[in-house]
Amino acid sequence: AFLLNRSSDLDSEEVKKEVKFTPTVSVLDSKRIELVFSREVSEINEIRIAPEISVKNTAPNINGNGKGKWIAKYEFAEELKPGEDYSFSGTAKNKAGISGTFKINFTGFNSTEPKLEIKALQPIYDAKNKKSEYIKLHVNNGGNLSGIEIYSASDNKKVFVFPSIDVSVGEDIVVHMRNNTSGCVDELENDFELSTAPNSSPTARDLWAKNKVTRLGDESDVITVRKSSGGDILDAVLYSVSDESDWRNDVLKHAAEAAATAGFWKPDAKIQNAAVVDRITVSKALVKNGTENEKASWAVCAIK
Repeated sequence: AFLLNRSSDLDSEEVKKEVKFTPTVSVLDSKRIELVFSREVSEINEIRIAPEISVKNTAPNINGNGKGKWIAKYEFAEELKPGEDYSFSGTAKNKAGISGTFKINFTGFNSTEPKLEIKALQPIYDAKNKKSEYIKLHVNNGGNLSGIEIYSASDNKKVFVFPSIDVSVGEDIVVHMRNNTSGCVDELENDFELSTAPNSSPTARDLWAKNKVTRLGDESDVITVRKSSGGDILDAVLYSVSDESDWRNDVLKHAAEAAATAGFWKPDAKIQNAAVVDRITVSKALVKNGTENEKASWAVCAIK
């Protein structure tokens, strides 16, 4: 009986060892982050941040609502660098004495976020001429691109993460979805003639995804420009062929609903109100000619 009980105790101890406390992280502003734990946490110790930065409150108050959220906020003595990659590690402990280490990553807060507008997209790959799919954006308000990404619901992942570069109002940016030929040069400064690969633009900033396979839906997709931290939508376009009666899967449907709810597509998320791409080819792109984010603003046009 003693051996059985001891075995049970060992199993219990093993379970304790396997407890994970890894939180989610949100960057609140240039000096503060918020950690959210899904299990009870009463204290956090042995914190380390890399690159090293001083923490003003090394023992923060932890607020728990008893519904799967225990929140700890940290304030730094200096501002985080926009676009800088940081890691935060520590040991979390609950009232029962169970503890576990965790490590999370986040990006420095961007206080000068630009306003970007999707103006055109080409979801068809021209294999013969190695012309990649692309998304063209216009900068309505200048700022730093750090912490912004492009998401494709068809691919169900972020297809491009913008580098930390400053862009100016009136500027155009072409994000190419493949980097599979020579001349695919990211134009990180103000020389827009560095990139020489097919589909490069001499009048726009060319950026290239580190990718060699398809990333946009040929016949239907929901493309969003969003914040990397939190996922807040900054712009969106919904498109589909006209003979579809509904979105092909829940991922597309939920992405369309999120864009409409956020006010970036009108009048709603129904596929019948998505921009139509029936006539799109390698020589024609979907172009925004209107001012509103709605079906009527978009048309398939020949690429000039």
